[in-house]
Amino acid sequence: AYRVASSPADAFRRCVWSAMLTVAVGKGHAQKITDAWEASSDPAFQTPATEAMDQYNNRLGRLIGEYLVKKRRVADWTSNAIPDQCYSAAVHGYLSYFEGPCGSCGVDLIPPTQANGGKDRRRKRSEA
Repeated sequence: AYRVASSPADAFRRCVWSAMLTVAVGKGHAQKITDAWEASSDPAFQTPATEAMDQYNNRLGRLIGEYLVKKRRVADWTSNAIPDQCYSAAVHGYLSYFEGPCGSCGVDLIPPTQANGGKDRRRKRSEA
């Protein structure tokens, strides 16, 4: 069975959740909620590496939510723009996760720049 925790699916889920929270209650409150969630995690499953990964993906979600609100691309937290933006972040290598059949069970963390086959698919500012 594929464990969802610390996987690409978990990274995507955290991004969407944090973006939705940001749109619904604002960036500051969203950060308090996601930080409280991470603080309440069972230490048997939440290592410092997984917490850092989760916090990174939560932060990226908050940035996406904030961006969508500023650009007036969302009416509320149910907008399809939120998962679309998080999917785009995943495809372009911005999300961070552990690779392997069971998430964080002794395999290496895939940093955002090496996700998706080890290629950095992010465009540099000069290419934009």
